[in-house]
Order: sequence, then structure tokens, then C-alpha cells
Amino acid sequence: MSTGKEKELITQILAGEREAVRELYGLYVSAIYNFVFYRLGRNSDLAEEAVTAIFQQAFERLRDYDPARGEVYTWLVNIGRGVVTKLMRREQRWQRHEVQWAKVDEELMQIYEALDTAAIPDEALATEETRVLVSTAMHQLPLKYKKLLENKYWHERSTREIAGGLGVTEKAVESMLARAREAFRRTFIALAREMGELRPEFET
Repeated sequence: MSTGKEKELITQILAGEREAVRELYGLYVSAIYNFVFYRLGRNSDLAEEAVTAIFQQAFERLRDYDPARGEVYTWLVNIGRGVVTKLMRREQRWQRHEVQWAKVDEELMQIYEALDTAAIPDEALATEETRVLVSTAMHQLPLKYKKLLENKYWHERSTREIAGGLGVTEKAVESMLARAREAFRRTFIALAREMGELRPEFET
């Protein structure tokens, strides 16, 4: 969503227009749910509780939102991190999230390397642990990177098609994809390091 449209919705919300509240909520609720769902050990009850708390805080603090510091989604994610921390401490799941993760090995690290040339191969997603790790990484990315990678590698759209949809040049899309792949790589490695044992040679 464009920053201009976000500003317009926020102005309408602050003016008391309830439809704008519903529209802003509808735009981001799914992405925010996925963001917290994986951070809360894939516990749907806690995720729903977190989403409610995030949007409640966001609407209460809407006058504090500064567009110059990032998009609304980024702002919601920042609120979400604090909400997740409180919930996990309350549930005493801060250490392991009540999830038993498999150790990370070479096979998992090939996933992000594949993004340089092709879609993630089906065999790389054969195990539950791998699928969870990839999904978790994807849902922690900035929304624009997540959508870009999904279009390129899951929906297998060409650079030209993506450029047309975004109204930018193919060169711009290639540059954005490079940043998105790097963001995924770093996120994947950080999660792998936290959830398992990652050998140092795979961090470069």
C-alpha cells in the first residue's frame, strides 16, 4: 500500500470514520497474524490474542505514528514485538517456544542459496522442520520483500510481470529481489542459529 493511502486512512480514522478503521485492519491483519503466529510457537490462541492487543495499541497510539519512520506495517510489527515478548514471558515460553526444532544442517542452508537461481526445490521442503523454518523466515520479512519473493519463487512470475504490476523497471525489480534475497538469507540464518545448531561456514 502506498504511504499516501495510509496517511489518508489514518486521517480518516482520527476523524472518527469507522470504515477507515475496518479498512486499515483488513489490510494488515493477515500479515500481522502470520508474523506473531510463528514467534509464538504456532499457537493460534496466543496469536489471536497478540493480534487483538497489537491493533488495540495501534489505534490508541495512532497519533504517534510517524510516516517518516516507516510504513504502517513496520510500525505494527514493532508494536507486535513488544506484545509477543510479554505474552511469551507470561506463558514461560521465552526459551524454547514449546517447540522442538530439529538441528539445522547443510540441507537447510541450501534453501536460501537456491533463491539466487530458482524457486525453492520441493525436496528441500520435504520435512516439517524445514517448511516451518522457511515459513517463519518469510513471515518475519518486511511485507514488500515477502510479497516480492512469493511472486518470483512461489508463483514463478517473471521479472517483467512483476515490474509491470509494480509500475517500475525490470532493473528496479532485480535490485529489489537482490535485497529481498539477502533479507531472507539473514533472517533464515538468524532463526536457524536460534532454533538449532548452525555451523559457522554457512553464515557467510
